[in-house]
Amino acid sequence: MSGEWTRETHWRQGSAIELGASLYLGLLKSEAGDSRIVLVVSHDCDIAEDNLDNEPNVEVIVGRIIGEAADPNLTHAKSPNRLHLDVIRGDSSIFIELLATEKRQVMKSDLAPFEPDPGFALNPQSRETLQAWLASRYRRAAFPDALNRHLAPLREILQKLGKRNPKAVIGFYIYFEPDRELKSADEPYEVWIVVVFDHLVPDAEQYAQEAAAKISSRMEAKFRTGTVWRGVELRSCDASSDEEFSLYNAMTFKIFPLEYLSLRTVEAGL
Repeated sequence: MSGEWTRETHWRQGSAIELGASLYLGLLKSEAGDSRIVLVVSHDCDIAEDNLDNEPNVEVIVGRIIGEAADPNLTHAKSPNRLHLDVIRGDSSIFIELLATEKRQVMKSDLAPFEPDPGFALNPQSRETLQAWLASRYRRAAFPDALNRHLAPLREILQKLGKRNPKAVIGFYIYFEPDRELKSADEPYEVWIVVVFDHLVPDAEQYAQEAAAKISSRMEAKFRTGTVWRGVELRSCDASSDEEFSLYNAMTFKIFPLEYLSLRTVEAGL
């Protein structure tokens, strides 16, 4: 079964493919049941392109429904590998889990006869989160090994702070210099950290400010002796709302990865 793809298609980024269509297209196995979900993740402009010589496929991602609870470390695109995203199913909100490795390609001519699942929808904030997560895999920070070792204890602190108030904290953003391995152990990495909070969440600003103060205190205790910093020099650790965190900041800072990723691993092609 195939059909004609036109610019008037109802498919959009974030549209869900119905179970029957997903089975027919080979995206799910028959035993998947209703615990699985397939979302279209191609950009709307790429979806609308009806010249199939230029854009023959739609990219989709296979996920699973996890219910009403989410891991706060996997929300707000904090991890480039896994995302817990809230979607609307009927009259309620639930979470789904997406894995970056579960992307697929579907020919537009094969998808054309089907319509999006009316039982699922993404609110504007969830769609923005999905877009940020899709992009984050290609621009996430790769840390020098030495800096990774220095900051290893910080990951545990950030995880605890994120879990304590997951709706308040959107992410921990970091900028560091230099972006390479240092030859001298006496030369510290300079680090700037921003705790970005959701301005729509009550008391989020106060929580983010308290989190920034705790991070600063821990880092000073670990890396500073008197006026001398060793390994890492914290230049600043501030709280900022998602409204105040500018496009320039978003392009300069990287979201702090809570999983291990080093430059050496990247360079080795592992």
